[in-house]
Amino acid sequence: MDTVGNIVISLLVFILILGLIVFIHELGHFLAAKKVGIMVLEFAFGFGPKLFSKKYKGTIYKINLLPLGGYVKMLGDQDASSFLRYNLKENSKEDKKFSLELIKKNNIDLATNDFTIIEDFLKKQAQELKEEDYKKLQNFIFYDFIPKHKGNVDNKRKKEKLLVVSAGVIMNFILAIVLFYIFFLGNGFSTDLKKLGNPLIIGAKISSPVILTDVYSSDNSYLSPSNIISINSLPIKTKSDLIKILHDNYNKKVSIQYQKVIKDASIKTAEVVLNGDGVKSNLDEDLMDAIIIGEVQDGSLAQQIGIVQGDYLIELAGQKITDNTRISDILLQNAGQKTRISVVVASGTIKNTDFIVPQPIDGKVVFGISYGYNSPIYEDIIHLDYSEQKGLSAIYHTVNMTMYNFTGLSELIKQSIKEKNLNPVSQGLSSPVGISGIVYSLVKVEDYSNIINLAALISLSLGVMNILPIPLFDGGHILFIVLEKIRGKKISDKIQEKISMIAFYTIVALSILIIFKDIIQFDFINKIINLITSIFK
Repeated sequence: MDTVGNIVISLLVFILILGLIVFIHELGHFLAAKKVGIMVLEFAFGFGPKLFSKKYKGTIYKINLLPLGGYVKMLGDQDASSFLRYNLKENSKEDKKFSLELIKKNNIDLATNDFTIIEDFLKKQAQELKEEDYKKLQNFIFYDFIPKHKGNVDNKRKKEKLLVVSAGVIMNFILAIVLFYIFFLGNGFSTDLKKLGNPLIIGAKISSPVILTDVYSSDNSYLSPSNIISINSLPIKTKSDLIKILHDNYNKKVSIQYQKVIKDASIKTAEVVLNGDGVKSNLDEDLMDAIIIGEVQDGSLAQQIGIVQGDYLIELAGQKITDNTRISDILLQNAGQKTRISVVVASGTIKNTDFIVPQPIDGKVVFGISYGYNSPIYEDIIHLDYSEQKGLSAIYHTVNMTMYNFTGLSELIKQSIKEKNLNPVSQGLSSPVGISGIVYSLVKVEDYSNIINLAALISLSLGVMNILPIPLFDGGHILFIVLEKIRGKKISDKIQEKISMIAFYTIVALSILIIFKDIIQFDFINKIINLITSIFK
């Protein structure tokens, strides 16, 4: 698929993911509000201009143009953000009397009429009354009638408020569970995580991925490439675990649980010799930490002596080559001398080649290769295997990822405090810009399974972030409710507003920092320039 096609699909997938997650969050607030008798004025899917609306049982249901989430407007909210609320203020007796007489005269029943009728009445009076009289009516409705209304969330019991505030987070967790289960169905009920701190893991076998890239046996060549989950039923957590079990089973077949790296994600079992006489696999002790040849430069010394990409360089001039050895230093020490190089070729055989090391030029003997190292175990990755707990896998994983989020965030905050800057926190978080970049990368390789996993992780992360005791977040509202319960009285509106404004500007500043980081990290400016250039070529 071309670049434009990938961008269009990525944009649609991104909108679907973000829209679904935020909508489900708001649906939780909506359902809980209805359950406890809060008057919900609007429940909208999307933002921007209205495409469709219908009033049903006092609530206006709307579909808006931009499908990026939604909102719930409850009685007492000044707008859909719930940031500003109508709080009780004193009205003079004369103004209140004027307002009640006007309401009665227009056959408005404050006790039984839908609030939408009262809103329409207020709008009509704005056109008919003098400005001074309209202000009297408006102040009564906004700062007397609404704050005292039984359908106002502020007038509900604390446990009902807690239900409404936490319902969005609960729905995000439920969505994450559903999406994780779909992901696991197509991914062998296992997944990998970057190791960050020491999170509590339940319900899963834990190991570090061991990558089997080469098996030098025609009977077992189908195993390459695979991710080994366990050897002889033992999960491999560290490099020393791997070395020990391979050493203990020298020239012996071992039973491995493996998962193919591509196509088939199911977990299977096989018996194979991984370490023994000669070279059995890339896990053989002779190849552990050996250099793997990458690109071989044309006309180079390496090409002249028959080195090709994919060879394992195990010995040079009688010295074992490991990741601590510099090839150029050994060549320089043996300049002008006959030297032997030993490599393991694609067939698994050891090939010895004698050659004369040329004289150095400018103090260097250039071999002419790029290379990496055969480090088959990734100790900075956690492999989670839920195959023995399939029915509860998604629930366990949601719990594990919740703990992982808290542990990871804690580690990032500690690092930021230690370094006295916000970079570690901002580097560990992603904005919608960063998420769109990840979606684009997955769409390019048609990895729709991991797009589902990404959606689940975002839903879970949104739930975790919202439950944090930060003003403006659901967790901040929960904190205020709990403090009110402890103090026995409500925190003043002015104090709440000041705290919320500080939190608002802090969040905006952090968001700008994260967005800027994502623009640089995903090279969006160059991508946009290249796209525009390609369109107009």
